[in-house]
Amino acid sequence: MVSLYHYCVSHSFGLQVVTEGVETKDQLEMLTDYDCDEAQGYYFYKPCHRRTGKSQC
Repeated sequence: MVSLYHYCVSHSFGLQVVTEGVETKDQLEMLTDYDCDEAQGYYFYKPCHRRTGKSQC
């Protein structure tokens, strides 16, 4: 996940930050505490097969 330093620097330049690799509720809650702009990862969706769209898990 993005380091807090990089997150703060990005926000100081007015940029939005997309955090990748969120896998647990605890990680999402931490990012929410830091006003995360966007997040993605296994916590939301598992990888899908590119042809069938079905989950590989």
